[in-house]
Amino acid sequence: MLNIKQRYATLTLVFITAIFLLFSCQQPAKKKSSITITSKKDSSVKTVVQQNAASETNSADFAEEDECPKGVAEPVLSKKLFPDAVFKLDTDRRSGIETVQMSNGDKLTVQGSGCEYYMLTFRFETSRFSADTTNLPYWFDKAAVLMRELDDKKAIDCPLEIGTGIHALISKVQKSGSSKENGLQLEDEIVYIGPDPRQFVSVNRIQRLSEQRYAVEVMFGYGPI
Repeated sequence: MLNIKQRYATLTLVFITAIFLLFSCQQPAKKKSSITITSKKDSSVKTVVQQNAASETNSADFAEEDECPKGVAEPVLSKKLFPDAVFKLDTDRRSGIETVQMSNGDKLTVQGSGCEYYMLTFRFETSRFSADTTNLPYWFDKAAVLMRELDDKKAIDCPLEIGTGIHALISKVQKSGSSKENGLQLEDEIVYIGPDPRQFVSVNRIQRLSEQRYAVEVMFGYGPI
């Protein structure tokens, strides 16, 4: 009887020792890696250390950029006509601003933006026209004049049908008439190609900058891409 108890105690000790050794071997596997590897669609690899918050943010930005069908913003003004034009790409790389001081005294700013939609906003600062900012028939007509001056010179290099959009804007003004109940509204999209994808134009803003200087913003858009 004593031998049986001794054997039982020995087997129990061996079993406990085996369990202890098994858990001891598994402990290193619980250690987490401090490095994350992310891949871009162009197969290039960027290593990001998790402890570096700035690197993680940059990695997320790159991932979002890859998912944007429009791609990186680019200048659209003709360098031949506007050699002094300056283009600045925003940090998100989806937006960019191009500026130029024109020979007629106007200042032109072109902003390219969007992701699923491709949008170009032309902002003219001019002293050549003057009227109350609420006179939308007048300013819609002048917006078409300003855009047509660029289009006639072939000053814009972009995939949008700018000329067709200008004609649609002119047609909208002519049909509206000159009365107060003209139906014209700022930011109202005038679709001239579509419907899916569609191209559209809108006059977004009329602003008085000084006694004889005004800002006119015209946007052209395309999408969804």
